[in-house]
Amino acid sequence: MANPSLQIGNSNWAIKESNLLGYSTAGTRFLPQPITMTRASAGTRVNSQGLIETVELLGSELVDCSSFDCADPAAAWIEGSGWSFSGGKAKYDGTGGTSGLVQSNVIEVGKQYKIIVEVLSNQGSGNNTIYLGGSVVSQSHLAVGTHTFYGVTSNTNVSIYIYGRSGEVFELGSFSVKEVTKNNLARVDYDGTASSLLVEPQRTNLITYSEAIGSNGFNPINSTIVADQTTSPDGTSNADLLKENTANDTHFMFKDFNLSNGQAYSISVFAKSNGVNRNLRLDGGGVGWSSNFGINYDLTNGTVGSGGVIESFGNGWFRCSVTATTNATTSRLLVYSILNSTTSYQGDGSSGVFLYGLQFEAGSYSTSYIPTSGSTVTRVAESYVLPTTISLDSDFCLFWDGEVLEGDIMLYGSGNNNSWYMNYSTGSGRIILDESSGRKVQAFLGSGSPVGVKTKILIRRSSGVHSVFANGTKLTNTVSVNSTTTLSLVSMFWSFNSSFNKGLEVNQSQVFKTSLSDSEAIALTSL
Repeated sequence: MANPSLQIGNSNWAIKESNLLGYSTAGTRFLPQPITMTRASAGTRVNSQGLIETVELLGSELVDCSSFDCADPAAAWIEGSGWSFSGGKAKYDGTGGTSGLVQSNVIEVGKQYKIIVEVLSNQGSGNNTIYLGGSVVSQSHLAVGTHTFYGVTSNTNVSIYIYGRSGEVFELGSFSVKEVTKNNLARVDYDGTASSLLVEPQRTNLITYSEAIGSNGFNPINSTIVADQTTSPDGTSNADLLKENTANDTHFMFKDFNLSNGQAYSISVFAKSNGVNRNLRLDGGGVGWSSNFGINYDLTNGTVGSGGVIESFGNGWFRCSVTATTNATTSRLLVYSILNSTTSYQGDGSSGVFLYGLQFEAGSYSTSYIPTSGSTVTRVAESYVLPTTISLDSDFCLFWDGEVLEGDIMLYGSGNNNSWYMNYSTGSGRIILDESSGRKVQAFLGSGSPVGVKTKILIRRSSGVHSVFANGTKLTNTVSVNSTTTLSLVSMFWSFNSSFNKGLEVNQSQVFKTSLSDSEAIALTSL
């Protein structure tokens, strides 16, 4: 089989700031082909260890003696009254009132930083405020564990502070500050066996505290919301527990949301059983929805009732989601702990459901997790643009392997006053190569592919004749127009056209400046 003239993916990804690296071929040589990536916001992915993380590039450690184990921590840090250093710890004994641990000249104005604080002990109840320059990064009580924060300061103060409070014993194992880049980074997502490039539309998480779920104003019924009870899908101890009481009744929490009437919303949350046969139910309560949803999620077997979606994230965690349309401006969400599939049961006072990463977004499906910590957060759309063109003459093959989450276009290009796109419609199963001068080829793969199903598609042009291959089969054309128009490939995967492009997971894409044989095309597209 001929080498592709452009190769992207196939579990081989090279990413740096604002770039995704593909490669092209020249004879037996492989040449790098940088693809410009744009997303003016942060985004998350599942990394190769199976953990949810924000994609980011970190600079070097900016704090001197960040783990307090250097020869003289007091030379690096300014201790307020009651602070001391011993055995690789910074300790506050509670005698100095509100007292800070400070390091000067750490940061620069206008840059973004990642702050990680390791808390070894905190016996008080006051807020341990963290300042990045003159900006408050956190103003909460820091429980034992590792806490991560992000911040930017416009203040001329370039020091970092953390405060102990009167009467508490507060011990830190480390305090790290690093410059971080989160915008314009491609997201490679792992499913345990392969990797794919996430390409998603703009979405906003309307939940203001996606991880501190009890802070969102839910009303718990025959239950309590207990913070930081187990390790979440991001690998830290920040998952909450919806804990049942001992009533022989329903055990749930609910809240009413102000939403747009007539809009589809997707609700998702990561859930894990705590106790024997404890499962999750998401319900609309019959308030503000065009048709009430009530979906049971089996957190032991990973199964779900009609209308729901459940995805395994390992270690007993599942992402549970449902989409529904509003018929009012106020809509209700109820989150139940259930016994098997029973909503009303005798509670034991300790069991329930662990929860993490609650997300509420306008749209017909749930996108990747958008963390929030006090306000709504928007992840903007992504764009991949090939800055140098590849000319496609009379013979070529366009190959795409991945999942269409919503929308149609996989490849898009323009050149010589002739724009074109390669399209696969999940609604009709139609595969086309369309040029501004008219449709050149059309074929149908069954009656449509469900969202999220892996699909491999190849469109071939050989001496002006077009053919379509999908999932190991040569399809019968319903439209076939001979053409030898030269096309140029200038944009990959996303074209900012909201009428077509909504979301993709791209495993790989290849462009051949030659035609493959039928047997080669069938082999390449076989699942």
